[in-house]
Amino acid sequence: TFTSERKRMDICARPVNGRHCCDFFSKAAASSGSTDGSLYFCKGMPEKVIAECRGYVLHSGAVRQLGEEERTQALFQSRRMAASGLRVLAVAYGIAGQLVFAGLLGMEDPPRDGVADSVRQIRQGGVKCFMITGDSKETALAIAKRCGILGPSNTDDGLASLLLSEDGSESFSSDVEGGSSQAMSGSEIDELSHRDLANCINGVK
Repeated sequence: TFTSERKRMDICARPVNGRHCCDFFSKAAASSGSTDGSLYFCKGMPEKVIAECRGYVLHSGAVRQLGEEERTQALFQSRRMAASGLRVLAVAYGIAGQLVFAGLLGMEDPPRDGVADSVRQIRQGGVKCFMITGDSKETALAIAKRCGILGPSNTDDGLASLLLSEDGSESFSSDVEGGSSQAMSGSEIDELSHRDLANCINGVK
């Protein structure tokens, strides 16, 4: 069951009459050290899921140890996908405490037709628009830009843009990396007192 605290959902696949529904399940259960053939499948917030993974699967099906470098690459990719407006989930399988990272899923759920025009009219009427969402901060910033909640005329919108360095590697802008002044995540809000929150939300959209 998914909970806002765990930010992930697990299901347990048990073999029927000693067999799983496909060969991959059987091989994965055997290689994971499952004592009864059961296999857990997990999906959820990339930071939460990847943190609990001990390995990752290759295209060939072989499993390699998931080190800090691989974790960093996976998290960077998830944030890169989110910055383009995708809702991103990490998926993994294995047994409790021995999950194998299987990949990232990016789902596009674009704003409905007419939303951007409605926001524009509202803003022209002097009404301030705010957005509250369960998406990641990077996804929220990208969607807010599409909807016009963060206007293109603002130079400090803190949009989730990517910069290309001289060596060809990509890195996030410091605004997204350190926390944009235009957006706050749930974890950032949880760390603030009521008094601090009142001072910190000025300018947040």
